[in-house]
Amino acid sequence: MNPELQKIVQRMVDQHGRQLAASIILAAHNGRLSGPINPANMHLFRRYRNSVSADPFVMLKEAGA
Repeated sequence: MNPELQKIVQRMVDQHGRQLAASIILAAHNGRLSGPINPANMHLFRRYRNSVSADPFVMLKEAGA
């Protein structure tokens, strides 16, 4: 996992909890920006979705969150 993406995901979990972080990640996978996900870092979420998994809980687990 990209270190920048990992930091963003961990911060989301710390601020919002796992369930809301998963919802934010899923929204990003579907092209909707929310929370800390913005046009500058959206590519990180899409790259992860396309190369690893579209399941937000897989991303949370890999980020250690």
